[in-house]
Amino acid sequence: MTEADLFKYNLQRLDSCFVLELSGVFYGRNLQALKEEVKSLAQCPKAYIIFDLFDVTLMDSAGLGFLVRTLDMIRSKGGNMSVCRVDHELEKIFSLIRLPIADSIDAAVEQIRGEGEGT
Repeated sequence: MTEADLFKYNLQRLDSCFVLELSGVFYGRNLQALKEEVKSLAQCPKAYIIFDLFDVTLMDSAGLGFLVRTLDMIRSKGGNMSVCRVDHELEKIFSLIRLPIADSIDAAVEQIRGEGEGT
């Protein structure tokens, strides 16, 4: 099994949001397909993307950097992003770098909608 096999994602649409359910090892070198998917989603006007991290077992600094860059890219195009169902240790880091965090997918949808209406 390769490192790329250790990371998977599933894309779903929930109302006006795209939900990416991530699982496995969230390392920078495993993310090429996800990066392309997110770049494609970001082309939608006011894209709202939620990253569900419930099944993420490990994340490196490149994975964290990917999330920060994605937030900047999405917001620069009038959209918004949130992460949800985050491990307690990662939640501390995400709070420090001000990544939007929600407890559930539904809460993330409400969070994104509320912030999106204000912009």
